[in-house]
Amino acid sequence: MAGVIAVRRAVCGLVLLFAAASPLRAEPALTFATEGTYPPWSIVDAAGTLAGFDVELIGALCRVAERDCTLEQAVFPAMIDQLVEGRFDGIVSGIAITAEREKTIAFTRPYMSLSVSFAVPAGSRLAANAPDTREQLLAALAHARLGAQADTVNAGFIAEVLPEATLVTFGDQESLNAAIARGTVDAGLAATETWLDPAPEIARSIVALRPPLTSVAYPILGRGLGIGLRKADGALKAALDDAICALVADGTIALLSVRWFRVDLSVPCAGGG
Repeated sequence: MAGVIAVRRAVCGLVLLFAAASPLRAEPALTFATEGTYPPWSIVDAAGTLAGFDVELIGALCRVAERDCTLEQAVFPAMIDQLVEGRFDGIVSGIAITAEREKTIAFTRPYMSLSVSFAVPAGSRLAANAPDTREQLLAALAHARLGAQADTVNAGFIAEVLPEATLVTFGDQESLNAAIARGTVDAGLAATETWLDPAPEIARSIVALRPPLTSVAYPILGRGLGIGLRKADGALKAALDDAICALVADGTIALLSVRWFRVDLSVPCAGGG
């Protein structure tokens, strides 16, 4: 991936800089935003540095596109408005591509597929008697108190698919994890891979339920994950789409996916984006 040339703390959080492999390009540096509180897509590690799948993905994309890039920590979903306002050139934080979001911003082609799963407190009835099928799972949660991060496809899924449940939203994934562990919600919904890497003290207190729920069965979950861009930045979209396909072709995205998610979630580039 592109070399990290500096790390500094900014007003909005952390800033990570990537240097392009070639110094001959005249294009201005690109600024991307990520959340930093959404493992394993993006976290702040023990050294105080942004890390995670999306962080390494941006480094690799900037290397392939031969662009200098800055990655800043920002809050979701406020980063969407900040993108439109011009503060960032792109946003990458495990963001699902949905028709509703495409009314406001554009997306690259998907770089990763998406499935979501519910997690429950370890000592709960559902943890002890986990449903076997998707239908049984949803029936068991039909009138439950369910948590999700605000303004995500997960919150939208609960509202649409489980309308009689009580939806409780949280500002970030860490707060949702803590609420599940304390039992203040009966279950929480997040991307399946999120439950692979909660904080150690949380991991002992929550249990992820199967089966996962996919966008194939539930279109509200979107068309996979993409990098959010301004609609007017067609040239940047084309360059990033090409870079994503190059990283799919050489196996980089598959490698990063296995490293951070333990499974290859890359999306083939054959056909349209």
